[in-house]
Amino acid sequence: MTQLPLGQPGRDREELLETAVEYLRLLVESTNEGIVGVDRKGRCTFANAAALRLLGCDAGRLVGELFLEVVSEDDGILRRSDGSSLPTGYTTKPIVVDGDVQGAVVVFPDVRAEVEAERLKDEFMSLVSHELRTPLSSVLGYLELLEREDVGPLTPDQRHCVAAIGRNANRLLRLVGDLLLVAQLEAGDVPLEPEPVSLAALGAEALESARPRATRKGIDLRLEVAGEPVVHADRERLGHVLDNLLSNAVKFTDAHGCVSVRVAVEPRGAVIEVADTGVGIPAAECEQLFTPFFRTESARVLAVQGSGLGLAISKALVVAHGGCISCRSAEGVGTTFRVELPASRRGTVLALAGVRPDGDGPGG
Repeated sequence: MTQLPLGQPGRDREELLETAVEYLRLLVESTNEGIVGVDRKGRCTFANAAALRLLGCDAGRLVGELFLEVVSEDDGILRRSDGSSLPTGYTTKPIVVDGDVQGAVVVFPDVRAEVEAERLKDEFMSLVSHELRTPLSSVLGYLELLEREDVGPLTPDQRHCVAAIGRNANRLLRLVGDLLLVAQLEAGDVPLEPEPVSLAALGAEALESARPRATRKGIDLRLEVAGEPVVHADRERLGHVLDNLLSNAVKFTDAHGCVSVRVAVEPRGAVIEVADTGVGIPAAECEQLFTPFFRTESARVLAVQGSGLGLAISKALVVAHGGCISCRSAEGVGTTFRVELPASRRGTVLALAGVRPDGDGPGG
């Protein structure tokens, strides 16, 4: 580690100041962020090498000129000297001496690599949508013709093969749909269509959908309702969240275990809890559960099918409703996911439970 010689004895004030300025100059020149200094009139007083490179200017053209005359500004985005846009925002910090603003420092990062990566991701998602989804839908259409025996009768072995093809094609189609939904959620392109939704009815429907899988494993499904929770939400999107949570619960619960859905009214809003008596999740992994493509160690060991997108999608949809989702778990005991939907934010209503928007109950 390099020691700064500022505190060595025998050095006079002027020499110490020169040393400090030199260290500051080296620091400013070594960073990849563009740094420009301007005086109180907005004229450039200095610019580091990164700023000159990013803005496409040389020092002779930039220093001494008004910053926003040399580089134009459009909605907080800088434009280079040749008129091309610089994909970055910038921050400005005032330089204050004895309470008087003497100028400012303008700082802007080089985010061109991140912008290019985002562009490539968007292109990939478009490719997934058009080049995979369309042929998969066509494959499933022809499989339906085969299953109906519209083109001739099938032998038992042929029927078995067609069913296997159908299962895997549908699995791929669901994965493509999840990838597209993740991209849409990240871009904020998923509109919600809110309506009054009974969480008790939604829970009952989700349990019925999960029942065939649960029955095959001898898992007991239960629904607990406290109060009459009704929220103003997108029924389809909220159902998607509940289906994801129930699907995971059934997958990771051993035969003859139990999976329960609890919906309730609480002072601050409505709550949905999905609890299981499954294998549980280590504390270190709980923090990563909502990261796209993350899969727990138990999922890999047990070879449980999944893309690692379900919980990431669920969190994004819950947040879009103004709520939050959390997990608590104990290995070998089970896991509980808790979704909280606020009573006041984004118009959530709990009218049937007699709860006013301020969160107080009747007579509160």
